[in-house]
Amino acid sequence: MNWTRIFLFALLTLCVTGSISFAGMRGCMRLSRIKNPYFALALQKATALAYTLPILFSVIFFRRAGGFFRREDRIIEGVFWMDRMKIDDKVCLALELVWLCGFVAELWKTLRAQRRLKRIWRQNAPVISGQRYEVFEQCRKRFGLSRVELFENAALPSPVSAKYGSFMIVLPAQPYSEKELHMIFAHEMNHIRHRDLWWRRLVLIGSLVNWYHPWQRVLEKDLIAGQEIVCDLRASTGQTMFTQREYGAFLAELSDYSYGNLPITAFQESKHMTIRRLTAMVEAKKIKRPRGWMLTASFAGLLAAALLPASAVSAQVIAWEEGRIYASEHGTRVEATELENSGEVHTAYAKDDPLVVEVDLTEETTFDMNTVNIDRYISQNIRVLMREQSMPRGGKISVMVSCNNDGAVYRVGVKNIVTEEKKYVEGSGMQTFVYSIPADGRYSAYVENRSNQIIKVAGTARYDD
Repeated sequence: MNWTRIFLFALLTLCVTGSISFAGMRGCMRLSRIKNPYFALALQKATALAYTLPILFSVIFFRRAGGFFRREDRIIEGVFWMDRMKIDDKVCLALELVWLCGFVAELWKTLRAQRRLKRIWRQNAPVISGQRYEVFEQCRKRFGLSRVELFENAALPSPVSAKYGSFMIVLPAQPYSEKELHMIFAHEMNHIRHRDLWWRRLVLIGSLVNWYHPWQRVLEKDLIAGQEIVCDLRASTGQTMFTQREYGAFLAELSDYSYGNLPITAFQESKHMTIRRLTAMVEAKKIKRPRGWMLTASFAGLLAAALLPASAVSAQVIAWEEGRIYASEHGTRVEATELENSGEVHTAYAKDDPLVVEVDLTEETTFDMNTVNIDRYISQNIRVLMREQSMPRGGKISVMVSCNNDGAVYRVGVKNIVTEEKKYVEGSGMQTFVYSIPADGRYSAYVENRSNQIIKVAGTARYDD
């Protein structure tokens, strides 16, 4: 298989799906009169998924590999996946090396930042008593979180939540009132409850894979800001220990600091983000919190709306590439009048080969005018019908196939679909077979593997009325 082409195609599907999803997300946010951060966050998560998980590529690839899981053990079909061209290999390899260099550079920066963070975590001191621990336990039980630990760290400028083994909330070594502790824990535990750390890790992976795409960076910032805004609204609404005004005042007083794109959540990041969060809290009275099914529907709707046009683009890319490959192989096409049978013609019926499994690829075969392109791998004891077609008496089906597997024996022939009679020649290397239609009916050219190994064949079958 041409793995470089397949890998680049997977990157292309991610890029196209993510870009369409991002454009749809931004369009929905601009068109909505009331800026609802809950819906915005759901759309941002759908876009992060589109940029990171190869959903479309998996569907396209395994649709071509459908027979792989059936008993005939058929290999991936199609010249797009299987063919090799020297110029393609060189171009694909060059592009893959460029992507790999960018990926390694981004990964190195991320690993360096995580190493610095691990050095900070080594200074964590567990908090197991005192006012901080008592307030933490009250909030933890209220949120129903069992696997969360509390630490104190003098190296931190702002409270954070992270997953370092287990979930943890880390406080700076500075005094906080009981009310401020309730604000901090409500905020960070909302992050943990709604799996915000998991989504930040996902968007970090997307940023590594799509390092060349500027929209991925914008999405990363939008998602972090969206999580913080929604978390502020959840933490500051319906509280008895503090008011929304007190929460906003405390948020504005904290020091300015940013943890970048690391998968942690901080109560305070940049001042620009703080302004966005405070503005959203002021407008919270106008915002009606949507139900869960509405958020799920918007998430799934955007993802589906992005996958449909992205699949059309991907299908067009495959069709264009296969057409280019076929055009490069025009030298293998020979007119029917120039062909002669490469060996003795034999006759067989269904009872003669009960162990052979027959695979009909009529719907999958590329058909150019009256010529079928044959280019595929065929497993042992598999007969592949290239195309079933109605033929008149006196018509001709001419087949020319080559096989590069040394010594592999295979058959090239024509099957009468009604009577199941098969006419064929048998041999190795290059074979040709010309069959004159004796009576009106439905016929199909076929190639049958008679060896004990998987073979790759290439050639054409020409149907002349």
